[in-house]
Amino acid sequence: MSPRRAILAAMAAFLAVNVLFLGARPVLTADETRYGSIAAQMVERGDWLALQMSGFKFYEKPPLVTWMMAASIELFGHTGFAIRLPMAMCGGLAALAVAVGARRAAMLAGRTRDESTVTGALVALCALTMVLPTVGASVAILDMPIAAFTVSASVAAFMAATGPAGRARRGWRAIAGVMAGLAVMTKGLLALVFPAMAVA
Repeated sequence: MSPRRAILAAMAAFLAVNVLFLGARPVLTADETRYGSIAAQMVERGDWLALQMSGFKFYEKPPLVTWMMAASIELFGHTGFAIRLPMAMCGGLAALAVAVGARRAAMLAGRTRDESTVTGALVALCALTMVLPTVGASVAILDMPIAAFTVSASVAAFMAATGPAGRARRGWRAIAGVMAGLAVMTKGLLALVFPAMAVA
């Protein structure tokens, strides 16, 4: 398989599995209703700092995912598709991260650039079509965002550790820091445990 075809297959899987059917079912679960309601009320009030649900303050979780959902509601309206789209995008981010890591690992193992690119794309294709990641990317809960940001932070740390010294290494370290910060903004300090374990 050529690198181009492998990449196109992964992109097609992302659209077909993660994005196309996000609005096919109504919002029914308690978590989707709660997070979607908080995000919708943010948009309605024009106040993105106060997390509220039916007049009650809701600060049990950091605000990042709610902000992402509110931004999606601003663009696409208050629909099931809009509140789930950020989770689907996070599913795509997680697949991209493991693809980048797999490509680097293949190159370290002595594969050619094209072979390594195909390996990365096929790993992404697998990640996008496995049952649990697919379900996680289609439900408006925190699981997929926290997974995407922690995986991305870990892969960026791996890229920094295995790459040449210089600007690229500093860039990967910066990406790892940003992704770790986004993970904290998703789930709190617990999010630092997984990348720290990977780095250690």
